[in-house]
Amino acid sequence: MDFSVGSTSTATAASASRSGWKIRDPVRRAKIQAFLDNDMRLEVVGGITIDRDRPLVLGEKWEIRDEDQIKSRATGTFVSGPSTTINVYLDKGQTTGQCYMNGTVLQPILVKKELCVERATTFEQWAANPSAVPEQMKDGRYYIAWGDVVRGPGGSLRVRGFFWYDGRPYIGWSCVDFNFDASRPASLAS
Repeated sequence: MDFSVGSTSTATAASASRSGWKIRDPVRRAKIQAFLDNDMRLEVVGGITIDRDRPLVLGEKWEIRDEDQIKSRATGTFVSGPSTTINVYLDKGQTTGQCYMNGTVLQPILVKKELCVERATTFEQWAANPSAVPEQMKDGRYYIAWGDVVRGPGGSLRVRGFFWYDGRPYIGWSCVDFNFDASRPASLAS
């Protein structure tokens, strides 16, 4: 896997040294300084391994219940990068007639079709590693990960959404009882 570095910071090798670091090798010190000067971020050029089974970090009043989950959700790991292909699902009800479906109607369809739906942790890892986001996901649509249905405060069911805007990724939560149109496809495991 190849790495390159991002933009600016005020940290220095001298401040690292004051913190107790002993960097005697000048070549290594120069590499560490370059890393610190570039906001201590690595940009993934090749791809990263996405762990779909990584636990979600939720707030105090948020919970995951087994009975709310779609059983055919993605598990395991995969390598993600700009050329990764992502499969999506749009029900006919999202594209014809009124052109939207309520999530409480769409979720049972996803269950019945036994589609392998993507997990929320995938979206969170993409948000933390923008250079690993597939180019396909940068088309302005709000992709939905039905693989982790979460109970929010007050008991409302929510699913993780992902979209790319103005050169960067965003993630959010959508209530299952909202309407999902053609701009909100279900993201499926590749």
